[in-house]
Amino acid sequence: MLKVGIIGGGAIAKMHIPAIQKIENAEIVGLVDVNPAMLKETAERYGLKKTYADAAEMFAQEKPDVVHILTPPFNHHALTKMALEAGAHVYVEKPLAMTAPEAADILKLAEEKGLKVCVGHCHLFDEITLKARKLVEDGAIGSLCGIESYYGFDMDPKYFSAAGAKHWAHTLPGGLLMNRIDHPLSVVVPFMGVPKQITAMAVDVKDAIPLNIPGELRIMVSDGKVLANVTVSLAAAPRMHSLTLFGTKGTLQLDYVNKRLMNYAHIPGLPKAISRLVINMKDGFGMIGATLNNVFKVLTGKFHAVEGLPVLVRKFYASIETGEACPVPPEQGLITHQIMDEAWKQTGCTSHEGAVDMSQFKVPPRKSETRVLVTGATGFVGHNLIKSLCDQGKHDVRVFVRNPIKASQVLKGYPVEFVFGDLSDSKAIEDAMEGVNIVYHLGAAMGGTWDDFVEGTVRATERVVEAVKAKGVKKLVYVSSIAVYGIPGGENVSVTENVPFAEENQTDYMRSKIEAERVIMRAVRKDNLNATILRPGVIYGAGGRGVSRIGYKAGNLFVIIGLNDIDLPVAYVGNVVQALQLAGESANGAGEVYNVVDDETVSQKGYIERLNTYSGTKHHYVYFPYALAAGMGALARSGSKFNGKIKKIANMLSPFHLGTCKSRVRYDNNKIKRDLGWKPVPGVEDHFKEMFSK
Repeated sequence: MLKVGIIGGGAIAKMHIPAIQKIENAEIVGLVDVNPAMLKETAERYGLKKTYADAAEMFAQEKPDVVHILTPPFNHHALTKMALEAGAHVYVEKPLAMTAPEAADILKLAEEKGLKVCVGHCHLFDEITLKARKLVEDGAIGSLCGIESYYGFDMDPKYFSAAGAKHWAHTLPGGLLMNRIDHPLSVVVPFMGVPKQITAMAVDVKDAIPLNIPGELRIMVSDGKVLANVTVSLAAAPRMHSLTLFGTKGTLQLDYVNKRLMNYAHIPGLPKAISRLVINMKDGFGMIGATLNNVFKVLTGKFHAVEGLPVLVRKFYASIETGEACPVPPEQGLITHQIMDEAWKQTGCTSHEGAVDMSQFKVPPRKSETRVLVTGATGFVGHNLIKSLCDQGKHDVRVFVRNPIKASQVLKGYPVEFVFGDLSDSKAIEDAMEGVNIVYHLGAAMGGTWDDFVEGTVRATERVVEAVKAKGVKKLVYVSSIAVYGIPGGENVSVTENVPFAEENQTDYMRSKIEAERVIMRAVRKDNLNATILRPGVIYGAGGRGVSRIGYKAGNLFVIIGLNDIDLPVAYVGNVVQALQLAGESANGAGEVYNVVDDETVSQKGYIERLNTYSGTKHHYVYFPYALAAGMGALARSGSKFNGKIKKIANMLSPFHLGTCKSRVRYDNNKIKRDLGWKPVPGVEDHFKEMFSK
């Protein structure tokens, strides 16, 4: 029985694990992932009992015979070598490594160890590819002379938003293109010899891809006998993935999206005109047949978007058992990398930051004796805080950010020091706090499952607190939310900081903020941590996305919950920034919690009226009875466990959200005025005009 370890529990693992579980002589003995939520979800889904946060621990405890490396590519080289050193055969998802030298290093070690490394070029084992290779080998299209391989991916514009820019693919040597180029290259390389000439060109497609990265890439490859043209498009629509093999006696066309293979060879004995007519008829019937076959597979649950993956996994395990050659020869993975490296060199995309010019992140010279660190610096409040700190120039500013793409979009031009890391990495956080006097901790999870909130907000705050203590930081300022109060009972109740946390109807966001506050206050009491917690209201301002506690928005229609028009506890972003800086710089406020809500308010209806006045777009509103909405929410919650869509409706109609939309609650801000001298700047009309004007 082969013991199998899985490193990486993301989407691709959900394809590998079922394929492995169907192999009789294989057993998954350990799953590794650094994301606790993903690790738990994947393990529970497939009944995997042993999970690890560290790959080295899994190797030490389980001693696997085979390891599947399903992580982002920048980990492939180190993890594959770790597996080989531990004596395990390796299936590594494409691409094999980041560069050709890394790939060569892996293959050299595998040869020394007498172990197999299989790169996941799964399209080679799609049914249509296997048939095409057999036809070429049998001489059905004569001598192969040309190849056209095309991979188009009409990417959602959201992929290039601030959130989408966090994706690891942006940091590859070829950026997003490298995350796709393996597909069309992998099906070309087996039909060719060693490349003798490589020519690459790339162009931007500005209206489709807003970032400074190429959207169209073409690579010409020649081995002296066959000329191949490999294309990747991130802009063309609709998505297409095809391979055309041109021979001296015929042409094969493979459609990977629709799972269809067409042989356009002339029929011997027929005039060419008749032969073309027959070919067209075959093409039409072939398209209909492929469509019906795909529909049948979907209806019977047998359709597999990446059908070659389980075939490749099965063949890889068979090769281990029999000692036969690896189903994907190692040299094919190396040649693929050599082509890619040359393409990045010729197109100017050579750094591991892809499209980002890292020279813009040079450390500015020190101007002050004090240094502040900001987490969540690329968010709405964080960005405004950075601007204010830089404008005032009282401190040197360091920002802790995850992704250079987003940092270059949001913080370009600011004289700040960039430290790239993640709030899941304790060492990175601690290193970022070297020489820091004040920490503004704004980073937090804003969506996902409860496990995501635990990791992104609660655990992240624990790591920040530990780093603050370890590095002797003088002051920590944490941004929480008035959501921690829930919906205090009573009409027109005045909520001071002494009101206890909500105990009922907690949302995951609310609950995570409560737990993060508790982490900080425990350190205040136990370790005398100098920390201040701010609880802002509904933050708004230029660059903001709008405000909550209105109800629901569908297009230009607002649905206001409750037959009233409550005042919103708004906090202008400039006033929130002022509160943050006062909390960080004041000798007061240690161990204290403050509401940050403006003196001025705006009603739900007033908000919509200002939106109409200043945006130039007409919006409408209707009132919806609270009791009816609450009843619908209760009904949805009762059935949410049976249906994912019903669960989403239940979350939308949560008691907390409905309550915030109809309850008249006032939040007292006298404490922060008294202790820190906070003076919220008036001008709600000007602030909304600035926010809504185009």
